[in-house]
Amino acid sequence: MEKTSATLNRILVPVDFSDCSLDALEYGALVAQRSQASITLLHVLESVSYGLDFTLPRVTKREQVRTELTGRLSKLASALASAGVPSEFAISGGLPADSLLDTARSQLVDLIIMGTHGRRGLSHTLFGSVAESVLRRSSCPVLTVRSPKFRPGHRRVLSSQLIPASH
Repeated sequence: MEKTSATLNRILVPVDFSDCSLDALEYGALVAQRSQASITLLHVLESVSYGLDFTLPRVTKREQVRTELTGRLSKLASALASAGVPSEFAISGGLPADSLLDTARSQLVDLIIMGTHGRRGLSHTLFGSVAESVLRRSSCPVLTVRSPKFRPGHRRVLSSQLIPASH
């Protein structure tokens, strides 16, 4: 039987700037380097972040948040470029799982690599799991990363100086 290998050209990595999403990005950068794939970084602004309040202070605040996120994502994209990984980034609004899946479909990604908080019990029941929803509904493979284990002496692809600090 002849073996066929999957080709990775486009990888989607959702980033919410939590430690687990940045760990997933580090893992994604390694996968992208080895497969010569590009990465699309995606940050999803949930509904509460872009609500229906169109008063000037609210609109101004929303634009400030978008500008800050654009800067942070741009720094991550630059760090990836320095590591030889082509990348782009996007900010979308809506429910995280839906936005992720829409982006994956529209950009024809070959793999989604995402961090998982590993919630259990009541927390999982109340908040659900974006990763679980994406896993169940994705038409492409999904790799979830929880506290990745790198080999001893691993030199990070994305150095800690280049990764924006979390709030």
